[in-house]
Amino acid sequence: MTVLFRQRVYVLFQAKGKKSWTQSGSVKADSHGHFTARFTTRQDGTWVGAHLASGSYVDAESNHDYVDVR
Repeated sequence: MTVLFRQRVYVLFQAKGKKSWTQSGSVKADSHGHFTARFTTRQDGTWVGAHLASGSYVDAESNHDYVDVR
């Protein structure tokens, strides 16, 4: 996911079988609009990076990453 330069990116997690997302933390994009984040979980689910626009999360063109915890 590439966002606007130096914009805050929120990392959200959705546990397998759940409909709601939980904010796990946030990072700031660099001067090229790229970011790196590292989080852990103890359950299967999906991670996504999002940014705020007009008070709502925007998930435009973001990759979702599924994790299978063993």
